[in-house]
Amino acid sequence: MWFLLLRIFKLGFSAAKKHKASKNAPLDPSGYPMSAPGTTTTTISTNNNSYPPRSQAKHYLELFTHLLQLAFGLTVLALYGHHIHTLHKAQHSAPPKFIYAIVAALLGCCTALVYLVLMQYVLKTRVPVARRERWQLPMFVWEVVLCVVWLTLFGIFGAEFLSKGDSEDGEVVRMRRAVWVDLVNLGLWVFTASWKGFRWYSNLNRAGGGQEDQGGEKEVESV
Repeated sequence: MWFLLLRIFKLGFSAAKKHKASKNAPLDPSGYPMSAPGTTTTTISTNNNSYPPRSQAKHYLELFTHLLQLAFGLTVLALYGHHIHTLHKAQHSAPPKFIYAIVAALLGCCTALVYLVLMQYVLKTRVPVARRERWQLPMFVWEVVLCVVWLTLFGIFGAEFLSKGDSEDGEVVRMRRAVWVDLVNLGLWVFTASWKGFRWYSNLNRAGGGQEDQGGEKEVESV
């Protein structure tokens, strides 16, 4: 029993002595304690990301664009939802094209919300979305699909309501505004789809060129 207590006391004293020595050791220019002569110190990097720092301006621009997509998608939901409610009170039914408008707005809102959550919370301290090469092509293809969806929506309701520019009916005026909001959504999704397409193409060219860093890993720059 006394032997075990003595061993524990010696281990504790030795650990305290080493801690005190490392605490009082001079620091090198990088802020780490200098090792004693004849000893080696292994520094473990806490950064799991070997990529260069991402441009903050690009990051916040992308965040702001997805916020706009979410805001204008919710606006489309509100405008077409109100019109569907009015049609239900008058006709007890709504044409399928209005259901298509709601589905298009929901797809846009959900996609923008997923991007915002991934970029700002889930992957904030990990490898950002912009540097995940395998994600670029699927995101580009999906956003091209969304562009087609918004273009179709703008074509359907633009042909019906923009020709009624002289009408003073409240619902027609609201639908004309909804059509222009559809166009804004189309522009926003074309912008982000083009951005992701350019990013994917740049990464593809960089991979084909065989650009590697000193550690042998392929370096992916943020676009």
